[in-house]
Amino acid sequence: MRWQLRVVMGAVGAALLLPGAGASASAESLDEEQLRSALLDHMDFPEDWARDSAQAEAQRGIGVPAPQEASCRALFDGGADTAASTAFARSFSGPFVRTTAAAHGGEGAAQAALEDYRRTAEACNSFAIVEGEGHGPTEISVTYNGGGTEEPSLKDSMADEVAAVRFEREPETTEAPEVVAEAALVRVGEHTVLVAQVGRDDAGTGDLEPMLERAAEKLHAVQEGRTPEPPEDLDGTEL
Repeated sequence: MRWQLRVVMGAVGAALLLPGAGASASAESLDEEQLRSALLDHMDFPEDWARDSAQAEAQRGIGVPAPQEASCRALFDGGADTAASTAFARSFSGPFVRTTAAAHGGEGAAQAALEDYRRTAEACNSFAIVEGEGHGPTEISVTYNGGGTEEPSLKDSMADEVAAVRFEREPETTEAPEVVAEAALVRVGEHTVLVAQVGRDDAGTGDLEPMLERAAEKLHAVQEGRTPEPPEDLDGTEL
């Protein structure tokens, strides 16, 4: 099975975001508990989504990609020292979403983290994962192959800048649906939030951009010392 990668990266106008970006970014970094309050939660997803776990993912043998190459792993799991993470699933076969918020100790360090993500995306044009339930002959190795770029559209979000990647796996048969795996790292001041998902390329897999916008909105609120307001649809948003 072969995957094609499109590396997506761009910057968002800071004037739309934090007033006096330099001044607000100097605030004290959020701790793990505060970062956790900024993560996407069950109220941010439609009703048929549920929290996922590492144990459930290991049992299924599928989930958000975990590249075997250590140099590529940060594309989907972050990698900052002070971070909080949570995951969601819509069904046993997906789609799956993982979100990770991180503190970097200053706006410059957060900018550097985003640049590192871009460099990783540009350099990591091939990596492998193992799919399958449990351990044994049912496991298969899947290789991701890359190429291409485009710019995301987050102009009206709370993000300062964003870098993203998107993979498309060719179907095994003409009847099988295409599968997508994508992730984006968003910077809000001196913090970042990574949203990664994998699922069939159909209406059942949510658009990544609303997830990024909601994640940036919540992170911005927590940075300002506010509790994020629940979405207007209390039964979950249509991501």
